Amino acid sequence: MSTIRMRITDVPENAVLAENVSWQRRRLIAKGSVLTKSVLDLIHRRNIEYVYIEQEPVSNVPTLEVRKQDLSEELNILNAIVTPNVEQNSFLLPNQVYNNQYLRALTELNTEVRYGRVLADSEDVDFVRELFVSIMQQEAYRNHLNKLDEKDHYTYLHAIDVFTLCVLFMRKLGIQDYARFGVGFLLHDVGKLNTPTSLLKKQSKLTKPEFERMKRHTVEGYGILSQIGAENIAYLALSHHERVDGSGYPQGLKLMQMPIEVRILQLIDMYSAITLPHVYRHAKNVTEAIRLLFQDKHLLDELLLLQFVDFIGIYPEHSFVLLSDGSHATVENVNELYPLLPTVHIFQTGERLTLPLDFQLTIQKLLTYHVETPDELFCKFSDYLINFDGTSMETYYSQLKERYKTFEWFTHMYIPAFQIFRVLQEQKVIADVSIERCNKQLAVLLRQTIKQLRQIHQQTNYALIIVDEETIHANAALLLEGMLHTEGVYSIVIPHSANAQELEKHLNYGHFSKLIVLGEKELPIMRTESKVDVYRLTEVSLEQMLFHLSSVRQVQMQVIKELEKYRVVQALMKQA
Repeated sequence: MSTIRMRITDVPENAVLAENVSWQRRRLIAKGSVLTKSVLDLIHRRNIEYVYIEQEPVSNVPTLEVRKQDLSEELNILNAIVTPNVEQNSFLLPNQVYNNQYLRALTELNTEVRYGRVLADSEDVDFVRELFVSIMQQEAYRNHLNKLDEKDHYTYLHAIDVFTLCVLFMRKLGIQDYARFGVGFLLHDVGKLNTPTSLLKKQSKLTKPEFERMKRHTVEGYGILSQIGAENIAYLALSHHERVDGSGYPQGLKLMQMPIEVRILQLIDMYSAITLPHVYRHAKNVTEAIRLLFQDKHLLDELLLLQFVDFIGIYPEHSFVLLSDGSHATVENVNELYPLLPTVHIFQTGERLTLPLDFQLTIQKLLTYHVETPDELFCKFSDYLINFDGTSMETYYSQLKERYKTFEWFTHMYIPAFQIFRVLQEQKVIADVSIERCNKQLAVLLRQTIKQLRQIHQQTNYALIIVDEETIHANAALLLEGMLHTEGVYSIVIPHSANAQELEKHLNYGHFSKLIVLGEKELPIMRTESKVDVYRLTEVSLEQMLFHLSSVRQVQMQVIKELEKYRVVQALMKQA
C-alpha cells in the first residue's frame, strides 16, 4: 500500500500512520496506529507539522481492531493514545474495553509531566495495564469504580492515578502481592460514594463540620470493601489518611503500627492530590509537589519519600544529587517542559550544564534536600515586606500560608510582622514614611485574609467592634477581627465616632453577643433588648494580648478566652 506525506492539519480522522512519528528523539506514535481526532490533536500540540499516512483510509471499527498496535512505547512518553468512542467500544471484547478505559484515564492524568520516568519501562506499563484489566473483570470492583466516575470524575481519576503509581512503585521496590494490594489502591476512596456530592465538588475549602463529614469516607470505605469480599485489603481504605507522627485519622496510628503498603499509599495519595487539579485549587508541578512533601516529611515515611523521588526522577531545585558518572551536583533550574533534564552545578568541576537529550548523563539518586523552615521563610517574607519587594514577598507569603493552619496565619505571620514594624517605628530604624508603607502592605494582606475567612467559615457568633481610630492602630484592630473569624465569630467594625442611635441599631438588629470597645474613649449609654458581653481594651492592652497570643505555641489559640481578661461590668449597657 502506498504512502503519502500530509500536513497534520489536513490528515483525515481514522487515517493509518505509515511511518513512526518521533518527538524529542523518541518514538511518539507507532507505524500502523489509527489517527483518531485526539491522537491528531496530540501530534499537533507537539508542533509536528507533517506525517506519512497510508493512502487508503481505515474503514472504521472492524479495521480499527485489525490495526490495533501495542501502545507500550507510546506510553513511555505520553500515555496519550486515546480510545475509540462509546459507540466503537460496542464492537470490542470486555477486556479491550477495560484496556481502553485505563488508557483513556491516563490521557487525562497528564502523565507526560507528572510521572517523570515512571513509564520508561514498557514491561511496567504492560504489567499495570493488565492488572487493571484483571481487577475490572471482577463485577463488584468494576461497578464501584464506575460508580465513583459517575459521582465525581476527579475522585475516579485520582483512584486510577494512585493505583498506577502505587503498583509501579511497589514493583520498583521489589514488594510482591501486587494484585491484592492493587484492589485496595484502586478503591482506597470508595467510601466517597457515601459522601455528599456537594462536599466532593465544593469550590472552596471545607468548613470544620464539612471536613469532619468528609473524614468519614475512610471508615465507610472500609465497610464497603468488607461487604464486597475485599476485607483482606479494606484496611487500605481505612488508613490512607493516617500519618506516621500519629496526627492522622481515623485511628491516629503511628509509623510502626502501619505496614509498608499503607505508608506507600499515604505518600502517593498526597502526591496525586497535590499534582492533580481540583475544583478548589490549581495543580502544583512535580518539583513544587516534592517540596511540599518534604516540608511535611514528619508526616510520612522519609525513606520511602527519598525512594519515591528517585522513582519519579524529577528533582527540585537546590537538591543535592548523584549523577550517573559518579559526580555530585546541585540542581539549579528545572524546566517545566523538560523536568527530567534540569540544569545542574557539578561540584567537582564547577561546571554548569543542562542534562543532555540523549540521556548520556542523568541523575541517579537524591542525596539530600533541604526545605526552608517556617522561621527561615518568615525572615524572608518580612525582609521583602520591609524592602517593598512585592514579587519576592508574595512567594514566601504563599509558602508560609501553606505551612500553617488558618489561625496560625495570625499568630505566626501577621502579628510577628506587626511587632517588627512597631519596633522599627519606636527605634527610628527606618523612616516613618517607609513604616507607613509597610503597614499599608500588611493591611492589604489582612483584609484579603479576612475576606477569605468570611467566605469559607460558618459563623456562629457575632461581635460588634467599636474602634477609637485616634488611639488604636488600624492593623491591630484588623488582627483582632481576623482572629475572631478563625473562632467562628463574625465581626463588624465601626468607628467610635458613630452616634448612640447608630450603635443601638447595630446591637438590636445585628444579633451581636459581644461588644468590644477598643480605645480610651467612653461610649454613650445605650439600650439593647438582648444580653451583650462587653469588653474594653486600650491600645496597650490590645497589643499586649496580640503579642501574647503570638508567643503561645498551642495547637489552637483561644482569642475568646483571652478576651475574658478584659471583660467589664455591663454598666455601659442599659437593658430596655
